[in-house]
Amino acid sequence: MLLKIDGNLKRTKLTIMDSYLDYKATIWFRIPIQSEENLQKVKQKIEEGFLPSELYNELDIEHELGQCEPLYDTEEFITPNENDGQSTIEIYENGDKDVQIIWDNSYESEIKRKNNEN
Repeated sequence: MLLKIDGNLKRTKLTIMDSYLDYKATIWFRIPIQSEENLQKVKQKIEEGFLPSELYNELDIEHELGQCEPLYDTEEFITPNENDGQSTIEIYENGDKDVQIIWDNSYESEIKRKNNEN
């Protein structure tokens, strides 16, 4: 693979992950509001049912809203119980033809593991 850095071409090796772990979490985001007038616009849009991400379609990011920023220190892990029994941790392995989930913590997988123990 060739990358152009400061006008120079450099050859680099593309690394493909063989395995990885994904997990589901919640995190708060902050959207700065530029003025009292814009605060009232945002409040009205939210009360009308707009989602926070939809505000950028309605308001000017340069003058009315700032750039959305994640608040990383608010991250909280989600359990399968909070996710309708679906997995919130998945471990993947890159196989011969595709990437496969080799472990997850869904209710269904937990039941299968318990049954295999007996």
